[in-house]
Amino acid sequence: MSDSSRPDPISGSHPHPGRASGSDSGPASGPDSGSDFGRLRDWGELDESERTRLLVEHGRWLDGLPPTCSLESKVQRLRLWLAQRGIDYRG
Repeated sequence: MSDSSRPDPISGSHPHPGRASGSDSGPASGPDSGSDFGRLRDWGELDESERTRLLVEHGRWLDGLPPTCSLESKVQRLRLWLAQRGIDYRG
């Protein structure tokens, strides 16, 4: 049995972006849900405490990936990770 909840070590992406494995506790999506699922919130719209919380959580997630010295790779990983959480980071 493989661990499909682990991120891809190269891109840092999860098999099902925005969803935790196991239970589906997220908002309903689809044509009849009435949600704006798919609209990303801008990083600049978040308050300082939310940005800090996300950066701490992202740091913990990074601990499970191979280290990189590439700034481009670091920014790409952050963008992908945040996008999976509905946040647009342009850095």
